Amino acid sequence: YYTGAEHYFEHTRDKFFDFRQNMNINFKAKGTYSTDLFTREAVKIIKHHNKRDPLFLYLPFQAVHAPLEAPKLDYEKNSKTGIPPRDIYRAMLSRMDSGVAEIVQTLKDKGEWDN
Repeated sequence: YYTGAEHYFEHTRDKFFDFRQNMNINFKAKGTYSTDLFTREAVKIIKHHNKRDPLFLYLPFQAVHAPLEAPKLDYEKNSKTGIPPRDIYRAMLSRMDSGVAEIVQTLKDKGEWDN
C-alpha cells in the first residue's frame, strides 16, 4: 500500500482501496487480515527460494500500527486489561508473533535458518 493507517481487513483509507502485490492492486486481499497476507507471502517466497541463490527478505508488517484492528479470535483469547485499545494492541501483537513464528519454522524446515 502507498498510504499509512490503512484498515487491516478492508485495506482502505479514506474510502479508497490500496493494497498491492508488487505493482498491481490486489483486490483479492479484501477481507483478509494484512498480517496474515504478509506472513503467507513471506512463507511462499521462502518455500520457493533456490537455496543456491542469496535471499534478502524485508518484511515490514503493518502491525502494530494504527488503526487498532485485530482478528476476533486473537482478541478473545487474550486476557483483558480493562483498557480496550491496549487489549486490541495485544491481540495485534499476538497475531504478528504467530506470523513470525511461522516464518521462522519455514526457514528451519527449508534448512535456511542457520544460514
